[in-house]
Parts: sequence; C-alpha cells; structure tokens
Amino acid sequence: MQLTPFQLDAIKEIVNIGVGQAAKLLNELTAYHINLYIPEIKILNESEISEIVKSLDNKISAVQMKFKGSFIGNASLVFPVESTHKLVSIITDDTADDDDFDSLRTGVITEIGNIIINGILGAISNYVHENIIYSIPSYFEEEKEKLLEVICEEKKQAIILMVADTKFHIQSLDILGNIIVIFELTSFNDLIEAIENTLRSHE
Repeated sequence: MQLTPFQLDAIKEIVNIGVGQAAKLLNELTAYHINLYIPEIKILNESEISEIVKSLDNKISAVQMKFKGSFIGNASLVFPVESTHKLVSIITDDTADDDDFDSLRTGVITEIGNIIINGILGAISNYVHENIIYSIPSYFEEEKEKLLEVICEEKKQAIILMVADTKFHIQSLDILGNIIVIFELTSFNDLIEAIENTLRSHE
C-alpha cells in the first residue's frame, strides 16, 4: 500500500505520541533515564515482509501482543538477543544470579514490550476514538524464522506491516530494536480512514 506523505506523517505522529508516553512510564519504573527514538517508520505490503525479517539478527527476543476490536492484528517488540541482555543488565544493575537471569530477562523484557506496545496502540485508540482490546503479552527467544511463522499465520488474511525502528538510549548506550505491527488489510484501511476523519474534524 502506498500512503500519501500526509498519511504517513500522521501515523508517525501518533506512534511518537505513544512512544513518548511509554518512555515516561519506563522512567518512572526504573532508576535510569531512558530515551526512546523512532527515526523511521515503514509501511510494507506482503511481498516486502520477508526482506524485513531477513534483515534481523539470526536470534531474536520478541514480545508479542494480539489486538482486536476496531482494528485487528499483532504487535511485536523485537531485539537482537545480545541487546536484550544489555538492556536487562543495565535496568537490573546486573545483580541477578546466573540461574535467575533467564527468568528475570523474560519478565523485564515482557514488561518493557507491554508498556511500549500498549503506549502505541493506546495512542492510536485515543487519536481516532476507537476501541482496541489487547491480549496478554507473550515472550519468545528463538531464531528469527519464528517471527516469520507468526507473520505467515497472520497472512491467512491479507495484511499490512508497519515497522518502526526503535532506539533506546540509556546510560550512554544505544540499543536498537524494532516495533512490528501486523494489521489485517481491511483494519489498516479502516485505520487510515479513521485518521483522515479525525484530521478533517480538527480543521
């Protein structure tokens, strides 16, 4: 799907509102100041999706959350595994025993993903005044093909993929990840229409 610059700018603005709210909450929950940046957002059709997955590290950590209501899809926060370890070590001051670190990592990254995904979906919901219902977030740490399996499962319906490059800046360290949101095609079309209706109502 080819969006107009006007439509893409509106999506970027909404996502950045959600990320800003998520960053504020993360800073309230941790001892460190965390800055979140979204330098680029891409809207992809089905034929372009595999190229995004191929560009990821071979082993990834991901938090996933399905959503339904006015819009239907699946949102993920994805990191290279090494970046996940760095992020958790900083946030927890690396105080966990080796035996506890795996479960700690799962808990910390799941909560971070939950906050960021909720921030973005909440910003979309609030902007267009539509209802979105979220599932409980799930975590996996596997080869990147696992993510492709999830996407292919969603491809039982025609879909659109929104990819937001994400940079965490914490303690002079930049940690890169991706926010990947899969929309059923009809849901994405409905979202664009809702955004345009909201913008027109503000004129």
